[in-house]
Amino acid sequence: MGGKLTEQQKLYVVIAAVIIGGGFCFYNYSVKPSRIEIARLKLDRNQKEQKFKEDSKTAARLPYVRAESAKLRKELEYSEKALPKEKDIPFLLSTLTEISEENGISFNSFSPNNVTSQGDYSTLPITLSGIKTTYHNLAVFLAAIGNLPRLISPTKIQLTGITTRMEKGALEGKEEKEETISVTLQVESYIYQ
Repeated sequence: MGGKLTEQQKLYVVIAAVIIGGGFCFYNYSVKPSRIEIARLKLDRNQKEQKFKEDSKTAARLPYVRAESAKLRKELEYSEKALPKEKDIPFLLSTLTEISEENGISFNSFSPNNVTSQGDYSTLPITLSGIKTTYHNLAVFLAAIGNLPRLISPTKIQLTGITTRMEKGALEGKEEKEETISVTLQVESYIYQ
């Protein structure tokens, strides 16, 4: 048995080579790609599970976010009413006239002045003059201005007493209807810039 192989040994070598080669090819072209695909799919599944968990947390917060959004929308609406982006002098005139009439006050002059910039907002001074009323009616009128949705504030009030005449019924305990003060009032309306 020197160095030559018998026919049967050659056959075994060829069979072993075919089995080893076939096994190598099967592993490289079938098993190995499958393992790589399995690893890729596991990684993809883990990433999707992580994203699902994050999305679930986000979805769980959705009612809170919606409620917060609705709250912020209401605050924005309030802010836009309180601090509009335009002067809207007709609105101011009609509103102040309506409030004054509701409170037994009339004014002879409605004079808007120049708009003054204050940084993020501007002020529009308005002078109401020729007002004749009582202290009580003036106080109620100023309170009504303070309760408006739009920000309007009195800045200057000039009061002058008026000599009053008593009506006949005033001596008998009936309420006096005469004006007791003359008022010049300056209010400021605010405008968002």
